[in-house]
Amino acid sequence: MLADKAHIGAGYVYTLQQRYHEAMEAFRQVRLQTPWASRALLGLGWSAFNSDQYQPAIDALQFLVNSDGDSAAAREALVALPYGYEKLQRPHAALAAYRRAEGHYQSVLVQLQQLQRDIEAEEFAPNSDDTAQRYGWLQLAEAPN
Repeated sequence: MLADKAHIGAGYVYTLQQRYHEAMEAFRQVRLQTPWASRALLGLGWSAFNSDQYQPAIDALQFLVNSDGDSAAAREALVALPYGYEKLQRPHAALAAYRRAEGHYQSVLVQLQQLQRDIEAEEFAPNSDDTAQRYGWLQLAEAPN
C-alpha cells in the first residue's frame, strides 16, 4: 500500500511539472483494490486530458464513476467526462454525460433539502441553564440535557 501512495504522489508531482506521460505511468502503477485507486484514476484522467489523450482519460474516468459511485473523485469525473466526449467530437455522448451529471447533482440536491427539512423539524433539548458555559466533551457529557 505504501507503494500505491508513492505512485500517486509521483503522479501528482509529474503533473505539476507538466510531465503528463510520466504522470500517467505513475498513476497506472496504483492497484485498483486500494482506497487510493479513485485518486489515481482521477489523476490519470486529468493527465491524459492535459496530454490530449482523450480516450484513455474517458476510460479512466468512466471506470472511476462506475466503480466508486458517490465519492468526491467520482463526482469530479462526472463533470469531466463530457469535456472528453466533446474533444473526441462525440456530441451525443457528451450531452448524455452532461445529463447524467445533472441528474446526479439534482438527486444530491433533493437529498440535501430533505436533510435540511429533517433537521429543522427536529426538536433539540433546551438549555436549562443559559448562564452555564460548557467547554469540551467531558463537560458536555456531564451536563444534564
